[in-house]
Amino acid sequence: MKTTLLILGLLFPLLLSSQTWNVYQNGHPDKVVNFISDTEDGCTWFALGRYINMSAKNLFQVMDANGDLTSGTFANCGFDCLNITSIYAKSCNEAYVTLYRDSLGGVLLHTVDQGVTWDTVPDVDFNFGEEWGFANWVVFFNENDGLCMGDAWHSGFRIYRTSDGGDSWTLVDSANIPEVQQFELGYENGYEVVGKSIWFLTYANRLFYSDNAGENWEVYDLPININNLPQIAFKDHNNGIISQIGGISDYIITEDGGKTWQRDTLPFDFALMEYAKGVDGDPGNYIVTGDSGVVFSSNFGETWQHMPGNITSRTHNVKFVSTERGWVTDHDGNLYEYQGDVLNVDEFQEYSGLKLYPNPASDQLVVEFNEKRSGTCQVLSASGQSVARFNYEGVRAALDVSAFSKGMYFLKFQSHDGKIDIEKFSVK
Repeated sequence: MKTTLLILGLLFPLLLSSQTWNVYQNGHPDKVVNFISDTEDGCTWFALGRYINMSAKNLFQVMDANGDLTSGTFANCGFDCLNITSIYAKSCNEAYVTLYRDSLGGVLLHTVDQGVTWDTVPDVDFNFGEEWGFANWVVFFNENDGLCMGDAWHSGFRIYRTSDGGDSWTLVDSANIPEVQQFELGYENGYEVVGKSIWFLTYANRLFYSDNAGENWEVYDLPININNLPQIAFKDHNNGIISQIGGISDYIITEDGGKTWQRDTLPFDFALMEYAKGVDGDPGNYIVTGDSGVVFSSNFGETWQHMPGNITSRTHNVKFVSTERGWVTDHDGNLYEYQGDVLNVDEFQEYSGLKLYPNPASDQLVVEFNEKRSGTCQVLSASGQSVARFNYEGVRAALDVSAFSKGMYFLKFQSHDGKIDIEKFSVK
């Protein structure tokens, strides 16, 4: 089945907010970008939706290396006909999307002409007889090896593999997948890939894992309820973070590929998370969007820093190819393109410079920067409650913590120009 692209408009750059961000408008301020996919030949594909926390519906955009954008739909059967659940672009012209059709179930579509026409992939069927299936995501590990996943309320998972670049797809034998619990479903776009290893999350608070591009699977239980659009990001085959949208929330950290997890807390409103891989041997960074703008951590979540560039509005989606290039979107139709090197460790340390000592503290906690700073400090408990607030001016200040209960806290510093520094400390 083929459909025709509707050209809706072009994308125009607005300004260069700093040396690191280019700002564009997508022409649809009533929609948010729910899915982003970058290609090696310089294009970026966006899938747009009407509201946050909902699938993008029937609209995609492709930006080329010159910043020009074409827009189109996946079908001419109405705005609510198809709900996008993920997008994976292989090039400026070729892409795959998983979608849910309101009356026909899940489907995998493919284009080789930048969306002018879309074909249904005939080998992939997410439906289970009379029960309609849902299509959750599609991904490629390299040029040839790919995977897509769907499910149904009563019937379990359907996972398909390709080893010839998408020319043919084969259903993974159910014997190679751990038994699915009753009503266990996957999440839209709820996966992470490192090399040929892949993890995906389910509504049953479980994490499925494969180290051979989806041919065989195992499953791990998670120590938190992930019922609010969880996010998963791995920096390598062992170290990863899982969190979920919505305020100050628990997140969990693994150092053994997902077998075991430790709990921690994010000290800010959270939307989406991405791991940006390092370049030329530099370590990467976890990048998080939300009500605080864009924050990042280069030390596995121990400290978080507001990214330079004056993006302090409520942000939504995030996609980084590396620490030198990525995208962030907000709720007003803006697309922020990041190009720079401020995410390497040396510049991060120079930019932040926030130190708390002694840590743990008992009587006084020293708050110190590597240069004169001016702003407001707020102390948050591990549950997110504000326990202290004070103005900060200078290089060093002392905070009396003698009356604080024992436990973990966050110190959040916000400068007058909107930049945010966050670091953990404990009271003994």
